[in-house]
Amino acid sequence: MPDTDNGGWVADADAPAPTPNAMPRRRPQPTQDARAGVDERLGDDTDVDMYYVRKLRSEARGLRTRAQEAETERDTLRAALDAYHRGEVERLAASELRDPRDLLDRHQLDDFIVDGSISVDAVRTAAQALIADRPHLAAAPPVSPHRQIARSKGSSRVPRPSAHARRRLGRPS
Repeated sequence: MPDTDNGGWVADADAPAPTPNAMPRRRPQPTQDARAGVDERLGDDTDVDMYYVRKLRSEARGLRTRAQEAETERDTLRAALDAYHRGEVERLAASELRDPRDLLDRHQLDDFIVDGSISVDAVRTAAQALIADRPHLAAAPPVSPHRQIARSKGSSRVPRPSAHARRRLGRPS
């Protein structure tokens, strides 16, 4: 009758406990006869199957290589496009800000891209909002040509050539 305290089974009292010395040291290797039996069971189709396996693996390797090259090219083109977009945003922001890089310090480049191109209105709106928040970032107002002429006449003297230079040039003193 099974013993219910040990899960229902009782060990034979006559069987000796296994010792490490009694255990096999290496796994038995299959003999040539066993290997020959395996090949016979598979038949002649293994050569054909191995050909297709090699062909599929080679094709997969080629496709992986092409995919990696395409990913590398995509990453390179993406970096070039980002650099172009960044330059375009900075060019548009330069009319509003002293340093157009300030706009991209506070905004993501994707904030200004609509349908794959730069939105001029989005750049100007963001630049004007930045100027409203931080007026010291605004670009200096353009100087009119009349102010430049007046400033050059009144503030600095136009240098005249020396007497020696006038004689060499053949001009009267």
